[in-house]
Amino acid sequence: AKSGDVGMLLLCPGYVRLALVVPKEVSGRLGEKLSIRCWYPRGYESYPKYWCRGASRDSCHKVAATAEPVTARPRGRLAATDLHVFCVLLLTVERLAEQDAGTYWCGIERLGRDLMEPVTVTVLPGEFSLTTALAEWTLTVSTVANGTEFPNTTSVATQDTRWV
Repeated sequence: AKSGDVGMLLLCPGYVRLALVVPKEVSGRLGEKLSIRCWYPRGYESYPKYWCRGASRDSCHKVAATAEPVTARPRGRLAATDLHVFCVLLLTVERLAEQDAGTYWCGIERLGRDLMEPVTVTVLPGEFSLTTALAEWTLTVSTVANGTEFPNTTSVATQDTRWV
């Protein structure tokens, strides 16, 4: 396909026979929501679909699944939604955590070997948080008497940052 055909490829997955179209890699920020799309060929709208996690297709375990079109099946912070009108299976991960990094597989159950494609998820550091920084902050006060400094006289560590 030419570069101008990419939009056609993504809007009409039937253009690619018996293949799933997923990004090779996606990334999200710690604590935020991440969505991954998996386009599938026309004709698979009514098939059960899932997202699994593992290094290989044979070792992955399901983390989110949907048996009916346009149904979100939440499993903790993860949900699979099948938007059959667009032939796309969506994985949504709420409150992205470091342990969410790894390889995920978009899958469609069918007779024989399931259709599956991998996506690598990378978790990036979250935005700087003043509340977090203050919670970890330690204030050291030094006392100076008659020109002599007495360091580390008082150390205050704050745990409660509700005042921020």
